[in-house]
Amino acid sequence: MAQHSPSDLGTTAYLAYSEATGGITHDGRPMPAWEDLGETVQGAWIAAAVAVAEHSTGDLSAADEGEQEGPR
Repeated sequence: MAQHSPSDLGTTAYLAYSEATGGITHDGRPMPAWEDLGETVQGAWIAAAVAVAEHSTGDLSAADEGEQEGPR
């Protein structure tokens, strides 16, 4: 299975959510672009996607550990 960076996983998850909801947030507003989310929200999407990937594969490279920490 191909390795993907945590950032790529977070972006993919966010875009899949956007597609599934028609680009609308839980409160009916248009979803912002990934680049406009800010570090905290991007970090949350990355953390969620990494958790799913680790659960599914049991293995993300140790080199990616620093990127999955989230916002500081």
